[in-house]
Amino acid sequence: MLVWPEDGHASAVDVQIVTEAGFEAAHFGAQAERIATARARVRTETKTQLEGVRDDLARAQALYLEQDYAQMDRVLAEAEARALPLLAVPSACETLWELEFRRGLAARGRADADAAQARFRLAAALVPQRRPELGYYGPDVAQAFAEAAQAERASVKTPLGFSVMPADGTRVVDCRPVDAREVEVSMGLHVLWAGAPGHRPEARIVDLSRTQTLRVVLPADGLRGVDAIAALPEVVELELSGPSSRAVLWQAARAEADAMVWLSHDGQTWRAQLHLERGRGKVHVASTRAEAITAAVSELDADGTLRMLSPSVQPTPAPAPTRKPLVRRWWFWAATGGVVATAVAVGLAVGLGRRASSGSGRQTITVE
Repeated sequence: MLVWPEDGHASAVDVQIVTEAGFEAAHFGAQAERIATARARVRTETKTQLEGVRDDLARAQALYLEQDYAQMDRVLAEAEARALPLLAVPSACETLWELEFRRGLAARGRADADAAQARFRLAAALVPQRRPELGYYGPDVAQAFAEAAQAERASVKTPLGFSVMPADGTRVVDCRPVDAREVEVSMGLHVLWAGAPGHRPEARIVDLSRTQTLRVVLPADGLRGVDAIAALPEVVELELSGPSSRAVLWQAARAEADAMVWLSHDGQTWRAQLHLERGRGKVHVASTRAEAITAAVSELDADGTLRMLSPSVQPTPAPAPTRKPLVRRWWFWAATGGVVATAVAVGLAVGLGRRASSGSGRQTITVE
């Protein structure tokens, strides 16, 4: 049996309780070390991909100075298509701002004022407080960007329905995570990102010229267990209330044990829940770590079966729907070496997907 602490901090008490209950205890430290090793590998891959985007930005800047605006936009469009899932999250949003701002510059150089304003507005939506350097780009560019930013702020907001499959997936709009399935956004270009444990993240730039509904069906990424956990972008949380998280955690735990106790702490109380391959126990809430673990372990018979009702008829209290700060997600920060970057960049397609009009006048975009 393995006790898996949500915060990554194992305790000798965990092993002692499991052993005294008559079960062989697996040590979480070995699991955490494997996750840290896999996370370091992902970090190296991500760093390489980010460096490739920065090289593209530098090449585009050189083409801007040469006034080769058509080739500049081609370079930027290719970088956007290749790396959007990597960039459309909070940790990489500044780099995405650079890319979209430069696409606006390229459009402006081609005398396409509408396309220039659309890209400038998108950049303003991504990082509202940022402006181009006046000394480098001159007053004309600064004025055009300021007008676009003002238009973005003044634009009437319209509802966007944004759903993800699997249902416990994470949604991000313009680099900001959103909890609601319908959000208010301005007309124009927006970056939508979706991800879930064990699934490949997807990102799209869509033009919300009218009220729309976006449904993203995420493909499996082929990763399992520790590798799937290490690959999680920083905006995707492991929450046992979600089936995707449960599947990934169980795959990782199953390599070490036949049973797992998931342990979490909200600052006041401890919660522990027993998980088996074919079911799970109740969530036990206690004032101490030991009490919570003991209660969860007590649900397991010596033959490895649950003593309580089957999970299909057993109520399990859902955790409070609060978003934990990134500093608590030890699996993301393990072995990062101080580099702030998203965990993995996969899912390289960019587009609007398949469109289908609905009778209500809303437009549905389905991505599969």
